Amino acid sequence: MLKLSESEYPNVVQIEVDGNVMDIDAEKSEAFIKEHYGDDAELNALIYIKKLEGVRPGGVLRGIPVDAKHWDQFNKFAVVADDDILKSLGSLTDMLPGISVESFDKTEIDDAWRWLAA
Repeated sequence: MLKLSESEYPNVVQIEVDGNVMDIDAEKSEAFIKEHYGDDAELNALIYIKKLEGVRPGGVLRGIPVDAKHWDQFNKFAVVADDDILKSLGSLTDMLPGISVESFDKTEIDDAWRWLAA
């Protein structure tokens, strides 16, 4: 399941991954981005992975945050997760061409926010 919310930083969307990621999550994500940011705003995302189930980590990242019309809006992804999940993700930059990606352990979440805000 994906949960999207606005953050205290302008144009930074917070995405929480908890368990399975389904097609309905992509639809909800698309609607959320369109409603809160429109089709043209440049965005960054903090992706907080609580738990992954039934999906390869790379598949989750390819599905976030939705389709190509919004994909071009994103500049940075800060991926925050347990060290084991981060190791399984491997090189995120190869999976997400055109988007700057940094990985952060859950203890480094403040660093992730600072990186996105810079």
